[in-house]
Amino acid sequence: MMLYVSACALLTFWIFFPESNYYSPDTLPAQPTMSSSGDLNPLMVILVTLMIAFSGELFAISSLQLPSEYFTILKRRALMKSYVVSILLLLGLYQGGNLETSLVTNQGSEINLATILFLSQTLILSLVCIPAKYSDSILKVGQARTKSFAIMAILCVFVLLIVTSVVLQNTAEFRAGNRYLLESLWLSASFLLIVSTLQILPRYGFDSAARPEFWWLRMSIVFAPALIYWFNHLAVFLIPSLWIIGSLTIIIPNLIEQDATSPSNQRLSFLIVVSLVILMLTANTTNMLSNFILLGGVILITSALIVNGLER
Repeated sequence: MMLYVSACALLTFWIFFPESNYYSPDTLPAQPTMSSSGDLNPLMVILVTLMIAFSGELFAISSLQLPSEYFTILKRRALMKSYVVSILLLLGLYQGGNLETSLVTNQGSEINLATILFLSQTLILSLVCIPAKYSDSILKVGQARTKSFAIMAILCVFVLLIVTSVVLQNTAEFRAGNRYLLESLWLSASFLLIVSTLQILPRYGFDSAARPEFWWLRMSIVFAPALIYWFNHLAVFLIPSLWIIGSLTIIIPNLIEQDATSPSNQRLSFLIVVSLVILMLTANTTNMLSNFILLGGVILITSALIVNGLER
């Protein structure tokens, strides 16, 4: 938990020490930088703090490779707390109009961006990493294990490029011209570089998970947007594609490996239909990213339910 909270603090240091503060030659501001009554809703601050704490519990549960009975009660309580806080935070973002803020020209909206990144991390941990412990535990020797990860890698590249391009193209600042292609390539390459780097770690002993290659891929999905934001403020536009990839990481191994329990075709078809419907619905709105953040969790919930329905 301490490791996760420390990582969150380091990855979002730009909130407390924004780079723009160092542009002015003046040592002290001439006017107050914040209102005396405060610029943040205290309830939202409390919700974000609780969400980070509960996410730390989920991170610990998903990282420690011990028998599931040791974590049954802790996992149930941590998941329930995370679900409640995530729903309240989404409602707060929506009611406060924070999702309507332009995430491209984000001057003054750094805290909103950090909140969205923390929300994404919580949803991935609760709806991907925790169900993955069960789905990985029912995998057997691993016939066609390399094939399953190769297919996952191909799908990862495809989903990254297509979905990120669509999300950027449906943003007012990128509707004209082809700049959305350049930015989507940059963001996709950044994420793939992080994934490729982390895939080296199992060779050096970081392989306690049942499927370490998939575990490190999921950890990349959790932390990559916040890390990429250091270099590109459009990193938040990776969230839709990463949520879809996260839902696939807990389905593909059971689907491809020959000695694993595969989900039914009806459930897989339902997941595909849900994903396409949400993408099409949000693409027809003026702010696709914000609307996907509101609705995209349904994709993660669907994949988690499919995995939890698998039998040993």
